Amino acid sequence: EVLKRLAQENIFGIDKDESAVQVAIFSVYLTLLDYQKPAEIENFKFPSLLNSNFFVADFFDTGAGYNPEFKKHSFDFILGNPPWAGAKKGLDRIGKNYIRQRKSDERKLKKPFEIGINNNEIAEGFVLRASDFCNLKTQIAFIIRSSILYNLGYSAESPFRPYWLQEFFIDRVFELAPVRHEVFDRSSDPAIAPAAIVFYTYANGENTDKNRIEHITLKPSRFFSIFKIFTINRSDYKKIEQSRLKQYDWLWKTLVYGSYLDFIFLKRIKNEYPSIKQVISDETKFAEGTGIQYSSDPEYSSDHLIGKPFIDTYAIDPFFINPDKISKFDKPKVHRLRDERLFMAPMLLIREGIDMTSLTARCAISREDSLFKSAVTSIKVLYNSDYQILHHIATLLSTTLFSYYSINTFTTIGIERERVTNYNKFSLPYLELDVQNEIEEIERAKIELYTIKKEGFFNNFEIESYNRKIKEKFDLLDKKVTQKLRLSDIERELIDYALTVSKTMIVGNE
Repeated sequence: EVLKRLAQENIFGIDKDESAVQVAIFSVYLTLLDYQKPAEIENFKFPSLLNSNFFVADFFDTGAGYNPEFKKHSFDFILGNPPWAGAKKGLDRIGKNYIRQRKSDERKLKKPFEIGINNNEIAEGFVLRASDFCNLKTQIAFIIRSSILYNLGYSAESPFRPYWLQEFFIDRVFELAPVRHEVFDRSSDPAIAPAAIVFYTYANGENTDKNRIEHITLKPSRFFSIFKIFTINRSDYKKIEQSRLKQYDWLWKTLVYGSYLDFIFLKRIKNEYPSIKQVISDETKFAEGTGIQYSSDPEYSSDHLIGKPFIDTYAIDPFFINPDKISKFDKPKVHRLRDERLFMAPMLLIREGIDMTSLTARCAISREDSLFKSAVTSIKVLYNSDYQILHHIATLLSTTLFSYYSINTFTTIGIERERVTNYNKFSLPYLELDVQNEIEEIERAKIELYTIKKEGFFNNFEIESYNRKIKEKFDLLDKKVTQKLRLSDIERELIDYALTVSKTMIVGNE
């Protein structure tokens, strides 16, 4: 009877899936039987838990029957593994209504931030909804897709994190993204979603600035590959005041692969230099956007574009556009047309994906009018006097500064996929550089290398000679970037560590 009472008075749960609820109840029953002697099991009567402790219901339905039942209890722990889905499969009508109603109710309280969900992420809704069942000491632990801590969706900032940091004490973040393939090694999914476990409590209006967060990142190691044991290195255990994350949202990612010194370095260059985005946001001088979008049911006429040169996405490599992958555009209709200035030379073309060996962007300057798909972004200067800016941006996207910056600040690198959105790429500090000669020499060398390979009359010595020349010019571009940044010895060491240790951890040995 004591065991039954423990179950009935202490364990509660909600799930939309009735079979999941039944499995949970069955698990409780099996645990109860563990405490019985074999002779007692035959006459053991299970407590009724369905619709009294476990409910088949929507977690966001404030009118469901479990709400008044749960109000009777003071919970010590709230544990969960919410669904990992955003956009179309994220919050449904009930969830959206809950966020809308809570936002309306909280406006009267004049909170610093309005409740919000980024890109319709249902897990973010779960993280916030849990507060409705909290007392002053309730501890919450959820397994979430860790990209929630870094993503920005389609806007300049996430509405979720500022609210979460303001309204909750974040006790600990246990980041599993770098070891996702080791943890889920039996998964058939090649793009395994990264996981993090977040431990937090509801602040009930208290100031959360001085709260100290423990941040732990698990990294791949030989111990796990041999013994299936995870180890935590001293450098991967960090403590940070919550106010820091409120002030510097990009710091979430720096905590995974970087250190306090990386934070200081990144803060310096962010403060001292404008970002690429700030430079190209002047619409009187630049046009910036992605290319033509296709679909299975196109609606816009593109007859006027037929016959124009069309650059395949994979034709674009650093400072080189492969002529073999340029064809004639032949689509009479497309899903979405773009500002046609984006297709007028000269323009800098940037592929969406980055090189997962060097962790640099793939970009090249096109000096001929050309079309391309939406997986390519174009930066077009509207006045010839600004043409050098394309050289500056192309250099920054192609050198080790970009690699370092991507490891320590970009949403997906070392977390999930190789896709890097423009709001990450263009957050890079902008520098004015004298690099035109080096870029033109790289372009010439790549064209000559392409030509001799095309003609099929070459030897390995010639190939090595061209590759060596190209590398020397890239090294010179790197040197000019580091000189412009006025790097200290420590800052040089930080970049070196990121490229030799962290990059290897992310992409493997070259």
